[in-house]
Amino acid sequence: MSDPNNPNIKSRTTPQWALYQRDMFWRDNEGELPPFSTEPGDLEDLAKETLSKGGWYYASSNAGQSYTHLANRQAFYRHRIVPRMLVDTNKRDTKTEIFGHKVSAPIGFAPIGINKIYNPQGEIPVAKVAKELNLPYCLSTAGSTSIEEVGEANGAGPRFFQLYSPHDDELTLSLLQRAHDSGFTACLWTLDTWQLAWRHYDTANSNYAPYHGLQYADLGASDPVFQKRLKEAGIDPKKESNKAGAMWIDNVWHGRAYSWEKLPWMMEQWKRISGGKPFCLKGIQHVADAKKAVEMGVDGIVVSNHAGRQVDGACASLDALEKIVDAVGDKTYIMFDSGIRGASDVFKALALGAKFVFVGRLWVWGLSIKGELGVRHVMKALLADFDILMNVSGYQSVDQINRDSIQSLPNSANMISLSDLWIVVENTVYDLTDFASEHPGGASSSSISHRQFNLQLTWKLVILKYAGRDATQAYAEVHASSLITSTLPASKVVGTLDLSSITDEWIKPPPEVSSTNAPDSKPPLDTLISTHDFVAAAEIILTPKTWAFYSSAATDLITKGRNTSAYAEIGLRPRILRNVKDVNTQTTMLGQQLDVPFFCSPAAMAKLVHPRGEQELARGLKSVGSAMCVSTNASFPIAEIFESISQSPSHASTGRDLPIFFQLYVDKEREKSARLLKHVETLGVKAIFVTVDAPVPGKREADERVKADETMSTPMSGAKAKNDKKGGALGRIMGGYIDATLSWSDIAWLRRCTKLPILLKGVQTSLDAKIAVEHGIDGILVSNHGGRSLDTSPPSILVLLELQKNAPEVFDKMEVLIDGGIMRGTDIFKALCLGAKAVGIGRGFLFALGWGHEGVEKYAEILKDELETTMRMMGVTDLSQVHPGMLNTKAVDHLIPDAGEDHPYAKWRPKARI
Repeated sequence: MSDPNNPNIKSRTTPQWALYQRDMFWRDNEGELPPFSTEPGDLEDLAKETLSKGGWYYASSNAGQSYTHLANRQAFYRHRIVPRMLVDTNKRDTKTEIFGHKVSAPIGFAPIGINKIYNPQGEIPVAKVAKELNLPYCLSTAGSTSIEEVGEANGAGPRFFQLYSPHDDELTLSLLQRAHDSGFTACLWTLDTWQLAWRHYDTANSNYAPYHGLQYADLGASDPVFQKRLKEAGIDPKKESNKAGAMWIDNVWHGRAYSWEKLPWMMEQWKRISGGKPFCLKGIQHVADAKKAVEMGVDGIVVSNHAGRQVDGACASLDALEKIVDAVGDKTYIMFDSGIRGASDVFKALALGAKFVFVGRLWVWGLSIKGELGVRHVMKALLADFDILMNVSGYQSVDQINRDSIQSLPNSANMISLSDLWIVVENTVYDLTDFASEHPGGASSSSISHRQFNLQLTWKLVILKYAGRDATQAYAEVHASSLITSTLPASKVVGTLDLSSITDEWIKPPPEVSSTNAPDSKPPLDTLISTHDFVAAAEIILTPKTWAFYSSAATDLITKGRNTSAYAEIGLRPRILRNVKDVNTQTTMLGQQLDVPFFCSPAAMAKLVHPRGEQELARGLKSVGSAMCVSTNASFPIAEIFESISQSPSHASTGRDLPIFFQLYVDKEREKSARLLKHVETLGVKAIFVTVDAPVPGKREADERVKADETMSTPMSGAKAKNDKKGGALGRIMGGYIDATLSWSDIAWLRRCTKLPILLKGVQTSLDAKIAVEHGIDGILVSNHGGRSLDTSPPSILVLLELQKNAPEVFDKMEVLIDGGIMRGTDIFKALCLGAKAVGIGRGFLFALGWGHEGVEKYAEILKDELETTMRMMGVTDLSQVHPGMLNTKAVDHLIPDAGEDHPYAKWRPKARI
């Protein structure tokens, strides 16, 4: 924390800006909080809420598809600050000098026009704050306040005039004269905006304020030469404000280009009017242009691409800065803008050779949110951030910041900030130059927000690491391979990788390649002899987040534990002296023939375990003659899972295909679920399992404690991972789309959506099983979501006993399935004895998936072997022979409730409200 009693404060020529942080922390003691968060994403969100649609579009829109805007931001990630230690930063100062002005920091207010669309007072609050903080203020020719009023508001503050030069020289001279007379001490001639770029949202909404009234162009309306031109054109600005406003804009952004031949006249006029004050060029991006400007005698250049608002697909300003500084940095005063969002960005621009940095959108958001107070808060926060950064990184003064202060990736690795961004996925070369604007979350590229940009950063960092390389492994850990082909147009496929051109160096992966598991620690498959071995191994080989997601359960894990332990309380009654040489484990489930009486229960995002996720899971299940229920939150589209099944070998002995069922979480937007049901029906799904035990996700604390990868998403539900104040539980966060209003009355709606059999997944009482029969449901899956929904809900096997006790007729009227806690062949046998047609296994198969389809096969073989052994020991040769009499349930019979909702002795009921 900054010390307000630090004696070194007295030696500073500027305030100790870092104390603003202390002020913000102290505010709560006075019963208030800071005005608002200055995190750039929060600023954007607040500004969007506050501004009119037109104001938001003008502030946020960029040229074309925002490639340049994105490149500006991405370029900063190529450079890393190198902190220095044991430096006496108590003696530090943020001061610098620009054109003879001693200012508080190397940070200025970039010129931005039409401020009245952000705040009724226009440029006045901004000019006042700039004066107060002793930071240079740049007034745009497109200002909505007169030059004179801005000069008065800025008082003794340093201020510069940014010129959009009309083709009317007399008007240009008038503007320059007014600027000089109002105390503006430098002229910045903008070169990149004599024609407005095509900004999609602005254009689509006819959104350019001056075309709709001269009140947004007071700077022009107050000019005597422009007033004369209006009179000459016969336009009365009071009666024809729209025409007058349009005429002003047509003078400023006239679409008629200038050439270098105009520069000597322009520079000469400003020097004559101002008495020789600095004349600079704003918008330089090319080294050749920078050299030309120096040759012609300009006093400074601003390396800028107009924050990505003019030339779409241009190079990042930060990348241009490096080259320009190398070429002319010792010959002219170099300034920078475009893409600044924080103090570290300012630092990096200074390290790359800029003498001064201008910020724009940050103060615009502040102005939009709270006017003068908002501008002050944003800029003081930025100054504090910069002051603190100098303190903690070991820099005492601005002039100590240089190239040695940063580490930079080679420019070839910064492909996301150049015009070509190519990577290789599965031997196909893709152009992902514009990919960041659409991933993740479908953000509109024309106005992508800071928050959306940061959500994309994980994948962008992968691109930075793999730019020009093979990114197949890194991509596969997050997405289905088909996603890139289904979301990118064919034009983005550059071609097939020329394998003959690959060098040994190219094949080497970049350092620190992330991996879903740790192959070196994975025990050989033939050493795993029980399902418990798979669980123990999975904890070692899975990432902490994957293990937390799959192994976690609700709150205290009581139900999860009892799901398994309850089976141990039920005894078997073996029979002897029967011919059990040959046993048959085949059964039917929902009309489908299975070679084993178990199937894979629906589980989300199998890709967390294996790059091929559900596809590999299906391959293993198919080979053993099982079945699979695909989750709405599967990591592959179900069509791809079907396609992978068709390409994998069938069961060796029967040649049967793999029956696929589909588990549905009903979406709040019911039409999405309706479309999904139609889709899966056309693909060949055999039945629908509607999850009814999770109207809201259970609290899974182990999953909450480990942060989620925010690039993760599921293709069918569209759910996306993120982290929030509660934690990072994938189940909770990605289940936000689930409809908590689902009720018995919706069964009719489900019937209209599909002709397939409908089962309810998550029945936990005989009461609901009876109601399901009344509604004509085709089957139920007795389940408590693996103990992941409601802790202390009954173990699944005890619910099966409850059905036998209180609703035996259910078994005759629908198929009853069960899952939860099944770890042994004996568990499967017991469930079948109590009337289950088949049992579902979820976590176990996912843990086995760590070894691919071979792991799934091995897991199934272990269960089948144990089941066959149990059958032989019980004197059973076919599953049709099992029945409840083979079990001793006395140890748990007292746990089975009686029929009805009443408690055996507690008869209290809420009193009726009168």
